Amino acid sequence: MSLKLFSPYTVSLTNAPGFPTATGASRFYTYDEVSAAYVVIAEPLGMNFAEAKGYMLRAPNNFSTAPQTFNGVFTGVPNNGNSSQPITFSGAGKGYNMLANPYPSTLSADLFLAQNPGALYFWAHVNQVAASGANYATYTTFGTAAATGGAVPDGSIAVGQGFLLKTTASGTANFTNSMRTGANTANFYRNANVEKNRIWLNLSNEVGMQNQILVGYMDGATQGVDTSIDARQIESGISNIASLIGDEKFNIQARALPFADTDEIPLSFNALTAGTFTISIDHVDGLFAENQNVFIKDNVSGIIHNVTESGYTFAAEAGTTANRFSVVFQNTTLHVENPTFDANNVVIFKNNDVLNINSGSVIMSGVKVFDIRGRVIFEQSGINANTAQLKNLRAEQEVLLVQITSTDNRVVTKKVVY
Repeated sequence: MSLKLFSPYTVSLTNAPGFPTATGASRFYTYDEVSAAYVVIAEPLGMNFAEAKGYMLRAPNNFSTAPQTFNGVFTGVPNNGNSSQPITFSGAGKGYNMLANPYPSTLSADLFLAQNPGALYFWAHVNQVAASGANYATYTTFGTAAATGGAVPDGSIAVGQGFLLKTTASGTANFTNSMRTGANTANFYRNANVEKNRIWLNLSNEVGMQNQILVGYMDGATQGVDTSIDARQIESGISNIASLIGDEKFNIQARALPFADTDEIPLSFNALTAGTFTISIDHVDGLFAENQNVFIKDNVSGIIHNVTESGYTFAAEAGTTANRFSVVFQNTTLHVENPTFDANNVVIFKNNDVLNINSGSVIMSGVKVFDIRGRVIFEQSGINANTAQLKNLRAEQEVLLVQITSTDNRVVTKKVVY
């Protein structure tokens, strides 16, 4: 069956017979592992589905902007028995191959990964205006990190479901009847009693949830990269958090058992735009569902916050930091008489034409704002807090110098573009 006949109202250069609709640049795609990008299928009317190969199709042109269900009808003989697709790995940061369930029944994702080691990525993006732009839900044998607003994989690969397999070696992806569930009796699917202790962390801002990661401890995992257990972060250029193994970012990371509350899991943080963000727990299981607290350690402010009780809210400028946050399991905060107070500890950002200042763990007594000529254009005293909003600031689009004075008379001056 051709791709165009499967979705005749998805735009391409040629209409499907009997389906007059708008024509234009094709919205049918395959995924190219070498370039790590989707590639246009110029003429989908003449291309038939290949067994076990995945494709990306845009919504039919007659769909509204509101979410709708696409009911695709596939005409052909149901597949049975072994099926395979070649997969490639062309180097660091590559290895993503687009595949699809070739059977008229669901597959066990765990049984698929047992024969095809790697990590799975499912397209799950449903909110077209989501600030995060997060598109994929990630799945490994350790669990799932969900996409913003999207469906959460439950360990099954649906009938006809396309997905990305991240592999670390070229070869062949194999599908067998033993992976099938539903009418099949995969009795051995859950016979292994694998201990899993997991924490799902969300990053959100004033727009909403940005992304989710999964960290924790599992039988058979190590502190290094474990194929089919850990999953790298597939998307960049969005506001997100990720756990780190070395300098690599991961959506899913499992660490070795036994668990020790002295362990520390470093996090990467990226802010697409400056603002206020919150790291919070979505849910937990295993020992973390009992009485083990989870903390976020902020190396900039010196704060260790118990996210088991509430989310940790902080201010950040745009950019990526790889050493500001970590997940810890003890509150080892030390009292510091004079916490560091410099430009790196002060965050200043503009939101709805209001200049916001966050001085971390240092309390501000006052703020002065100078224009580039050195003239004072705003002054506020008696703040006595570590946050301030300069609502009455009158300034053009220009470079400003913001001078912050602490309650113990230390002064920091920071340049900002208003």
